[in-house]
Amino acid sequence: MDVLPGEAQGLTNPALRGGRAVADDVPVTRLTQLPLVLHRYSTVISAVGVLAATVLLVGAVLQYRDGASLLWVVLGGVIFLSAVLTLVGDVRHSRRRPSGEWRTE
Repeated sequence: MDVLPGEAQGLTNPALRGGRAVADDVPVTRLTQLPLVLHRYSTVISAVGVLAATVLLVGAVLQYRDGASLLWVVLGGVIFLSAVLTLVGDVRHSRRRPSGEWRTE
């Protein structure tokens, strides 16, 4: 007689034994859509971050023209570059096919 993982410890919940279980009777199809929604929100947040970084960079350039330190422009450029790279990564990730770990097929 085979012993399933977890039975030796007295675990009877299928999720604890390594089986698949759905908590609170939530259909699995709803759980598969969750990552897609989160990636869309992440992309929108990244786009807002690019807008904020653009405002910061423009403000830094205007302050530099009025005699402020060049360091503000450099830091504004670094923040802007970081925000743009984050947005590009989020857009690429949202266009990818969802990973197999969320599928139940």
